Order: sequence, then C-alpha cells, then structure tokens
Amino acid sequence: MNKQNLVDAVQDVTAGTASTDGWKGQNYLVGLVGGLILGALSAYMYNRAAEEEVRRTGMRPSPATGELMGLVLALLATVRQIAEMGRSDQKRRK
Repeated sequence: MNKQNLVDAVQDVTAGTASTDGWKGQNYLVGLVGGLILGALSAYMYNRAAEEEVRRTGMRPSPATGELMGLVLALLATVRQIAEMGRSDQKRRK
C-alpha cells in the first residue's frame, strides 16, 4: 500500500464512507491511534519518573544500553504477536 492509498483509506474511514474493502484502512487507523496513545502514555510515564530522579539526585537519568535493547526486543515480540493475529489458525500452527 503506497502513501496515497493509505491517506485515501484513512479519509474513507473517518468520513464513514468505507466499504467492506475498507477494513485495511480501519486497521491502519486503529494501529495509528493505539500507537499514538501508547507512545504518549509511555513518554509521560518516563518523564514523570525522570523528573522524580532529577529532584532526588539532581542529575538527569540516562537509560542503559542493555535496558534499551531489552525494550526493543520486547517491542519486536509484540509486533510479531500482532502480525500473527492476522493469520488463520491453521497457518499459525505450522
């Protein structure tokens, strides 16, 4: 799906004119909104914890490389699980 098709699909969904073929656009929209909400919530929680650390120690925290790698691996596993939800049960078992 190219950029223009994605834009058209999102416009169809938001305008309420999506046909039965518009399920892809709906999935993109749900993913976009869900990612936006989770990303904003994560940034808020991180900033809140970092602010407490600054008050406590006077230094801005820096995440360790190992922590970031663990987070990236967890996110990849989550993306893989979401992608597997789109497969039929027969294909999942193989």
